Amino acid sequence: MMYHGIINVYKEAGCTSFDVIARLRTILGQRKIGHTGTLDPGAKGVLPVCLGIATKTCDFLVDHTKTYRAVLLLGVTTDTEDIFGEVLCRQEVQATEAEVERAVLSFIGTYEQLPPMYSAIKVNGQKLCDVARSGRQVERKKRAVEILDIRIEKISLPEVTIKVRCGRGTYIRSLCRDIGEKLGCGGCMKELERTAVGMFEKKDALRLDQIRTLHRIGTLQQYLVKTDALFSSYRQLQVLPEGDRCLYNGNPVPWSAVPQALKTNAQPREIFRMYFSDTGFAGLYRTDRKQLRLFPEKMFLETLAPVYRSVAVGKFDGCHKGHRALFQKLQEVSEDTGTESMLLVIDAGGTHILSEEERFLCASEYGIRHIETIPMDPAFMRMTPEDFVKDIIAGRFHTRHLVVGSDFRFGRERSGDVAFLREAGARYDFTSYVVEEQQLDGRKISSSWIREELREGHLDKAKQLLGSDYKISGFVIHGNRIGHRLQIPTINLSCAGKTRIPFGVYVITAATETGRFAGIANYGVKPTVSGGEDILLEANLFDCHENLYGRFVEVTLLSFVRPEQKFASLDALAAQIRADIACAKESLKCTLVNDVTPTFS
Repeated sequence: MMYHGIINVYKEAGCTSFDVIARLRTILGQRKIGHTGTLDPGAKGVLPVCLGIATKTCDFLVDHTKTYRAVLLLGVTTDTEDIFGEVLCRQEVQATEAEVERAVLSFIGTYEQLPPMYSAIKVNGQKLCDVARSGRQVERKKRAVEILDIRIEKISLPEVTIKVRCGRGTYIRSLCRDIGEKLGCGGCMKELERTAVGMFEKKDALRLDQIRTLHRIGTLQQYLVKTDALFSSYRQLQVLPEGDRCLYNGNPVPWSAVPQALKTNAQPREIFRMYFSDTGFAGLYRTDRKQLRLFPEKMFLETLAPVYRSVAVGKFDGCHKGHRALFQKLQEVSEDTGTESMLLVIDAGGTHILSEEERFLCASEYGIRHIETIPMDPAFMRMTPEDFVKDIIAGRFHTRHLVVGSDFRFGRERSGDVAFLREAGARYDFTSYVVEEQQLDGRKISSSWIREELREGHLDKAKQLLGSDYKISGFVIHGNRIGHRLQIPTINLSCAGKTRIPFGVYVITAATETGRFAGIANYGVKPTVSGGEDILLEANLFDCHENLYGRFVEVTLLSFVRPEQKFASLDALAAQIRADIACAKESLKCTLVNDVTPTFS
């Protein structure tokens, strides 16, 4: 699968930006990858990486505003302007905290900055860093840089922690040097973290091991920023179907192929984000009202022709046995016809039996790697059956084969049905396949039935309906570390957005990238140590010595042990957890080398 878009990578300290690209090429199996601005090997933080056709946007991202958190070390001057270089001078810091604050804030605005010798800037065709390593010096010219804002987070002399928001071409190392020079004691950069590049922020950044997991389970596409998001300042224009061929060929688009409204309010030489009639992004086009055309400014075509698909439509909340029957039929049809298989999920909002990652995992068992979601919002509810077929099924997704359940209803007041689909298929060139409902004990298997069983805690019945054990999965998040203090370390998974099950302790197994572990888990709000409203699954995994923070873990709930309760003290809680662990081990008939609960590294 070729990815197209921008991924927000969190680069760790100790590797180069090129190292990140090299590892991503190995992980994703594609060559067309590029980063949008180098981070020094010793620095960490946000590194937007462009994939596929989005590599054409690298130059646009370089111009974005960047935010850094840096630690300035006063009194030390080095040849590289950070602590990793050779020390040239050490001086005592005589300045007061007030003087340091004034010096730091004085750099807000535009100032002439001399770039460091150890940098990627080219002089006479050679990178300055290569010249510096050879022991030579070349004349460098100062250049104007813009410091939009500086905030001092902490002063603990000789160290000063600052947060800097700046424009293109600013070297934070050189800013640290200049602050030190202004104070008369010299200075260098001790630590650096980039926390934002334009719209890309640290809180959304993914580490390489997370990207590897998302790629493996098929959900990485959901974390990519689409190419057109970078051009949101331009107005959007979607051509009529007759304009699609012009876009696919990168040709000018005539006025006749654009909506009437554009012809009256388009500005001379205005640039638009141009989309195909199926809403796929084509590129940037500039108007020419004299020639009554729009001309290509920059193209971002992911494909040179429409992709024809076999599509299964439904809510697919639980991926239960009924849904799996649709997945199986979709797999057969797509393989027989050589079309791309895709799930079109109609999302009604609220809580779900499965998370997006869990849905992808289930669908991937049937070779389905492409999932699109449409919210069941008021606009969707007003859509007629004819418009749904014309604009979405045929128009947007180029459907050639459609797979639905026998009770599938759609459109305003649920007036569309499978009979309408078969009739519409003749007009819009697709074939419909209807899969009969699956039953258990004479009752139709449905997501609502599964929710009923889960709310009552009937895991065995839910398993019969789902076709597999009920699971809670996701990326491990930080907890309050109470388990470590009790010498019973745990991992935490968020259960936000999932169907609620009875609060309590469960016997579980957990699958990680390296293996499967038995364990015990508490599902609920942890009233003894938290008292909040966030529902978490907190699990202790037997014989697991991995550091699982930030990694994807799939937890299978096997049986219920006891209800969640609030204890009078942490000692009482710890005693009960140890009793729960003993109960779980007996239930699972685990044979451990010793009876000491292992800790994570």
